[in-house]
Amino acid sequence: FVVHLQPQVELRTEKVVGAEALVRRREASGELLAPAGFIPTYEKEGIIRHLDFFVLETVCSALRRWKRLGFSLPVAVNFSRMTLLEHNVVNRLLEVCARYNVEPGLIRIEVTESLSRIDTPTLKKLVSLLRDEGFAVSLDDFGTQHSNLAILTNIDFNEIKFDRSLVSGLGDTPKSGVIMEHAIGMCHAFRRTASLAEGVETPLQKDILKDYHCRYGQGFLFGKPMSMDEFWDWYQQRMKRRKGDLSIQKCISMRDITNMSRIQNVECP
Repeated sequence: FVVHLQPQVELRTEKVVGAEALVRRREASGELLAPAGFIPTYEKEGIIRHLDFFVLETVCSALRRWKRLGFSLPVAVNFSRMTLLEHNVVNRLLEVCARYNVEPGLIRIEVTESLSRIDTPTLKKLVSLLRDEGFAVSLDDFGTQHSNLAILTNIDFNEIKFDRSLVSGLGDTPKSGVIMEHAIGMCHAFRRTASLAEGVETPLQKDILKDYHCRYGQGFLFGKPMSMDEFWDWYQQRMKRRKGDLSIQKCISMRDITNMSRIQNVECP
């Protein structure tokens, strides 16, 4: 198995604010198999927990390495409903973080809406325990066929991730826009719930989401899933370009101030 990272950005500034860990299985041929090709089988066989914790350990190992280099970025890790129902699972998550000296705040636990099959009191207690220990909890794939608005009335999620099926119709299907706009507005009404759109592939989709005040985006428009090393190199290059752009903007800003000061015959502070 290998773990790839796909960047997540703030839509307003396109600043990289995090990444999602995506697991792949390497076949004998060298081909990388997507999760849909093996996750259902592992869940059925009751061994999915091993894969979930493998991904968490891989991510924590990378976060420890980045921390030593003075670099910190939150990473979202997907967990199966079956794993999250295990006894004492929160303590096990904390043990992994402690082993790698990683703050829980750098780990975002992503759960799919299939989690809504758990009875509400159990689910509410689980999410509260995770958040109390510093983990952020994201509701993934919102807007799929399993969407359940009732889950949002009882559970406080840090983030709602809108499924790519909603994003793909933006600009082409008026109803998609209506649904997205109101769903994002719902996040704002919750005040402490961030909105993230998955599958952003075109500038038009990005602009529409910005108009709807969606906070974050993820998709090929910003960056494809990359290996840990590729992601590190990509992020470093992006940071250098961003610093360069900010320096240019600062120089232009100071030049404008200086020119205005000369016109008005006053000194620039």
